[in-house]
Amino acid sequence: MRLILTGDAFFCRRHKGLGPALAKRLGSADILPTGNILEILPFRVLNRAARGPLRQPIQSYLNSFDRKAKGYALRSQQTERKLRRLAPDYVLHLFSSFAPVWTNDQRFGMYLDFTMAQAVRQWPPWAAFDGIAELNRWLAFEKRSYDQAESIFVMGASVAASLAADYGIPERKISIVGSATDLGHPPDGERSFGSKMILFYGSEFERKGGDILLQAFGLVRLAVPDARLIVIGTDRPIGDPGVSVLGIVPQAKVSELLLQADIVAAPARCEPFTTFVVEAMNYGTPCIVTRASGISEQIDGGGVILEHLDASLLAEALISLLSNPARLRRMSASARKVIVERLNWDSVASRIAASI
Repeated sequence: MRLILTGDAFFCRRHKGLGPALAKRLGSADILPTGNILEILPFRVLNRAARGPLRQPIQSYLNSFDRKAKGYALRSQQTERKLRRLAPDYVLHLFSSFAPVWTNDQRFGMYLDFTMAQAVRQWPPWAAFDGIAELNRWLAFEKRSYDQAESIFVMGASVAASLAADYGIPERKISIVGSATDLGHPPDGERSFGSKMILFYGSEFERKGGDILLQAFGLVRLAVPDARLIVIGTDRPIGDPGVSVLGIVPQAKVSELLLQADIVAAPARCEPFTTFVVEAMNYGTPCIVTRASGISEQIDGGGVILEHLDASLLAEALISLLSNPARLRRMSASARKVIVERLNWDSVASRIAASI
């Protein structure tokens, strides 16, 4: 079977390990990044014209297609044209910002971490459409794609529930398969703990609960004066005692920090299925997440789940863990077990290939 993975270039890079894992089971799995609206001739011309005073309004216009039904349609049509030339046996499309087909009968499935209906409820900035009519057109296109797909593979149960409740997709079409990281196998040997270091990935600071974490960390420092909070993924200036902001760091540095940290704090207001927590569990680093995170159902003793986002509750959880290295070691072992047994590309690909 010749399978092709399609989707936005960022998502293809983020999930590049899925292709080789599927190829082991299905014979072939190539990756085809698609959906770049600047590859479509009129938009390419506009982008080239974006100079001087025209640059900002043209770039704003081009970016607006990220949340326009017309953008969904154009990206889907572009992907269909590319696939028509390649004639694959099956297409696995990553995420739902557009579809791999528009008019033809190409066999395809979709792999999702979130739906737009979830975004509307849980994080409206991700559903910043120009009015309800535009949103409804998008939702209609999205549902059409789900209806056309042979199978829909989802990372977690919350996405499966949205597909059924919000889009009327029959449960027989939906499979919960999890996700993974490209960091490879967990390091051997028992982790050491006692650094009193908390690591936070703050690329979207408010959505990821960074403001609440700073409040909580002020309380943590009263009980654990040598506690440190390391913030990566953002250059946001933070002058609080004990807090260091490292900005964007290379993957090698991320791995080093994960091995040094006692805890990864991920107290998000909304989080589909964060790769950073999967990476942390891969290194045996216990995590604190909220129930609003799609990965919370997969923690299985590898961390703490906050039922709601509250600075006092978060501080209490952080203080408790920082004060108990033995508990951190037990959580570390549980986190690695989850990665070895479920959240790795071989396991994910096995579930997907069985359905295909």
